[in-house]
Amino acid sequence: MILSASDGALEEKLARVTGPLAAVIGCPIAHSLSPAIHGYWLKNAGIDGAYLAIEVEDEAGLERIMDLIRAGILIGVNVTAPLKEQAFARADAVSDSARAAGAANLLLARQGRLEVDCLDGEGIMAAIAQQAPDQGALDPCLILGAGGAARAAAAALVERGVADIRIASRTLERSRTLAAAFGAQAYGWDELERATCGVRLLIDATGAETRPPLESLAKGAVVLDMRYRPLQTALLAHAKAMGLRPVDGLAMLIGQARPSFCRLFGREPLGDPRPVALAAMERQP
Repeated sequence: MILSASDGALEEKLARVTGPLAAVIGCPIAHSLSPAIHGYWLKNAGIDGAYLAIEVEDEAGLERIMDLIRAGILIGVNVTAPLKEQAFARADAVSDSARAAGAANLLLARQGRLEVDCLDGEGIMAAIAQQAPDQGALDPCLILGAGGAARAAAAALVERGVADIRIASRTLERSRTLAAAFGAQAYGWDELERATCGVRLLIDATGAETRPPLESLAKGAVVLDMRYRPLQTALLAHAKAMGLRPVDGLAMLIGQARPSFCRLFGREPLGDPRPVALAAMERQP
């Protein structure tokens, strides 16, 4: 079910749902796999509740969602683009991870206060642990991109003690700004061959198709593409063909959804939702 924060009857529609109610918010939102993933876990846990998708187009819509959380109508929401920074800025309490990332992907209420967290880092680490389980050291690490997703990745790596982090983007100044925040090294797009030298973990956080030179990566390096449409991007296909270890964006999505489910519903998620998520992808246009 796709709802809209601009719908005058939103509260009435939500009131028809029994049990704890959570949602994912963003714009657009119809493509989100989160309802399928969380719905699978709700069913497995025997929880009489629901996890919906709500399209939030503007700041007024975000404020409305926040009011619904404060009122207890929603127990919380996951936040996706383009609302992550806005949710972060409006929170009463901010986790260390969210503060480091400068953005939030989980918003919930505790004793009337809105709290935000950023679980993207947990998603990255869970995806690597699942699809490249024997990976040792993660540095040097190269992050492609200098936006919010790249910042979240850098924050997660610093938190886990990765010392050699490299940032490369199409705009060198943006690379420098992000690198300065995390003690990383900045590279321009024309320096990718040098930036990839010896890298053990490459994370593509650009949200676009890229073809960095993979020949200079360390043997058996991990290549993670945050996108999951298509599931096997050209970057991951290239990495696999070269004998590197590809990690897909769906594994990252599920990796951050697990702690989200725990925080929202107070239960450990049971089972692997990947087949359900893949089936949902096939049904979507």
